[in-house]
Amino acid sequence: MKYAYLSLSLLLSCQLAFGQIVSVNIIPPPNHITNSFQLNVKASVIPGEYELASVIATVENTSNNLTYRAQSGYYEGPVSLTGLTVGNTYVVSVTATDILNNQLTDTMQFIIDPLPTTAIQLPVRNEVASPLLHIKANKNDNSDCNLVVRVSLEDNANSNYDWQVYKDTFVNVVDTIIELSDARYQGLRGRISFTVTDSRGQSITVSRRIFVETSPYLEKVFSTEGLIVDFNHGKVLSYFDPLSDGNQNGKITDVITGNVSEIPALISEYSYLTPSGAMFAITTNYPDTIKEWKNDTMYLMGTGIIDRSLKVAGPYAIWSGGFGGKELYLRNTATGSTKLISTNAANGDNDVAANGTIAYWAPNGASGYDVYRYANDTSRNITNNGLSQYPLTDGNKIVYLRNNAIYMHQGTTNTLLSNSAGSGFDHYSDWRITNGFIAYAKPGLSGQKQVWLRDTAGVNTQITFFSNSSTLEAVGTDGSVSFSRNSKRHLYERNANGFKAISSAAGKTFYRDSAWYVSIGRVLFKLKSNFINSYYSVQNGNWSNPATWYGNAVPPAGADVTVGNNIIVDIDATCNTLTLKSNAAVTVNEGINLVVLH
Repeated sequence: MKYAYLSLSLLLSCQLAFGQIVSVNIIPPPNHITNSFQLNVKASVIPGEYELASVIATVENTSNNLTYRAQSGYYEGPVSLTGLTVGNTYVVSVTATDILNNQLTDTMQFIIDPLPTTAIQLPVRNEVASPLLHIKANKNDNSDCNLVVRVSLEDNANSNYDWQVYKDTFVNVVDTIIELSDARYQGLRGRISFTVTDSRGQSITVSRRIFVETSPYLEKVFSTEGLIVDFNHGKVLSYFDPLSDGNQNGKITDVITGNVSEIPALISEYSYLTPSGAMFAITTNYPDTIKEWKNDTMYLMGTGIIDRSLKVAGPYAIWSGGFGGKELYLRNTATGSTKLISTNAANGDNDVAANGTIAYWAPNGASGYDVYRYANDTSRNITNNGLSQYPLTDGNKIVYLRNNAIYMHQGTTNTLLSNSAGSGFDHYSDWRITNGFIAYAKPGLSGQKQVWLRDTAGVNTQITFFSNSSTLEAVGTDGSVSFSRNSKRHLYERNANGFKAISSAAGKTFYRDSAWYVSIGRVLFKLKSNFINSYYSVQNGNWSNPATWYGNAVPPAGADVTVGNNIIVDIDATCNTLTLKSNAAVTVNEGINLVVLH
């Protein structure tokens, strides 16, 4: 019996010797660095003859069981590093144990070093360089870091931020001002990126969106957070692009007091101010919804809404909803009442005036569309041809498209304003109406769209005579007209019977309280008075060279001229006033006369 016992012991000893765990290997993180206070441990474990009972990772006095992941083939799991010191070196051990208590351990050294971060003070998101851009940031790390600052602008051809216009490297802190005055930059969006790299080579990049606008005709009057989507009633309404700004609620800011009212919703670009609050579309979830924010209370107008159908004028708002967006609604935000105007209207491109009059288009029962006017609780069709659509109204007149021609309706009369040519008319930009003034496009000899204005007396005047097309933006209550051409915004002043380039075509225009405003990014600009007679230099050069002057136009006799460069007067010239900025100079060539009247 003693011999048999010894044989059994020898057999068990052999089984233990040959059944031991084959290997335990920890897969190290890059550079043996963890950048958080949690080490995600990954290990390769090859068992021997017997099943594993546990695989445990340990750092200092903290342990955790690792779990086998069939997809990766590794044992994985986190170990908390709370309380340990940044920058120190520690040891993680992984011990595998089988059911017979055979054990095998692997160890690895690692360092706790969180990724560096950047604290950006300037620029604020959606800032406008005009043309100076203040850049201020500092690293947040326990070691010296390189800060690489890049400014990239949008490539017009590809709509990508791939045109790098500035790059520099700083150590730990950047506080500098750059100038983006090059004419090629005007009106472009861009981004400023900060790449911070620590002493161990770890990097992280953050960026902010910016805009460029250096027009001498615009002056900043207000800045807010987010992107300005509307300006009215002495307030600005701003929303936040989720891709660039993150999920933030909309804001209403009083331009005079600076008081901010936060709307408890992620509003979209389809948002408008009302006298008592705001109407807006929410597009972050399906289906879209229309809501009103008034007196710190939210009102749901409905779901399944066509977001772009929302229009607001004065206290009135319209939108399309229901199946196919065929239901047209009118809300009086002053009284809180909502009416269903039509159950068969087009699901967009309808219009409302500040007096509550609606112009909309709807199927005529056959194969076409007609335009309708709603006023005083009554709808009536103003066309009966099945070829009419896309109406705009000022509450009295209606302008619409009929079979690729622009018509005006007043009273009971429909008047032809313009026949189409070439590719036809664009209902988003080829007619506008305000306070009885109608701006509209009319084809030139080569089919290019010229801007015309019909005044309140019914007189039609051609405004532009360019060789290429212009695009209408807005009409003021005084008959002034904002339009764009060749990426430049122009403004026509009816009283002066002239126009000039006032800015890039970026942003939105608003005519408020007898003045023009432009919103770009987070900034609200106001057009300076007497802009028609004002001329500004933009580069060194000859007086006679159009490229020397903003808008590519040489100052005429009697102009108010401001010089901020070195200008050579190479032709006889007369100006009303001449203002020189610091470091500017005007040199008059021999035999040339420059006359300054005042």
